[in-house]
Amino acid sequence: MSAQSDHDSPSVTIPALTMAVAAGAALALAIAFAPARSGPNCLTQECIEFPYTDVAAYVPTEYWWMYPAAILAPALVVTLVVLRGGVPGRRQPAAWLAILSAVAASVVLGLAYAIQLMVVQPSLVKGEQEVLALWSQYNPHGLFIALENLGYLFACLALVATAWSFPGRGDLRRAIRWWTGRHVVRSRRLRQKAVPAPPFAATNRAAINRS
Repeated sequence: MSAQSDHDSPSVTIPALTMAVAAGAALALAIAFAPARSGPNCLTQECIEFPYTDVAAYVPTEYWWMYPAAILAPALVVTLVVLRGGVPGRRQPAAWLAILSAVAASVVLGLAYAIQLMVVQPSLVKGEQEVLALWSQYNPHGLFIALENLGYLFACLALVATAWSFPGRGDLRRAIRWWTGRHVVRSRRLRQKAVPAPPFAATNRAAINRS
């Protein structure tokens, strides 16, 4: 089977489409129901301050965006595994780097969202708030934001490696680079709801444009 048919097959279309829909849904839910309420990007009149525990009224609506966001990284892993079949032999190391980075992103982001949905959210509802400040999504320098940034850093690395895996100027290769670049931008926009975008986002975008 040729590389062209591999990329056009439903096996890659389904996870890629799943990832696109999940990214769009997560971004839409975050914008509609979870405006930034703390940190330098606070968009509300009354911004939440430390210890970030007076937020039970925002459960569960401000956590809805995490459900589709949790699907992104696993769908990325499946997509990159399928795409690897069409990567030239000399670019296979980059393809494997992309897959391993996507797996790392899936683990880190899955842990971050699982803690929010299964630990922080019910603890807020039950008033068990003594140790939640460090884990709160409203803490701009808390563990959740740190894990999310690390997870999306791995995801961006996976996308950059994927773009580099397909050399040349063919329409298919340009489409793959465009697709990976769009998802880097979506990752950046999703994280911007909580904290300013770090410098590596611009670096990743420039690397894609050069490949």
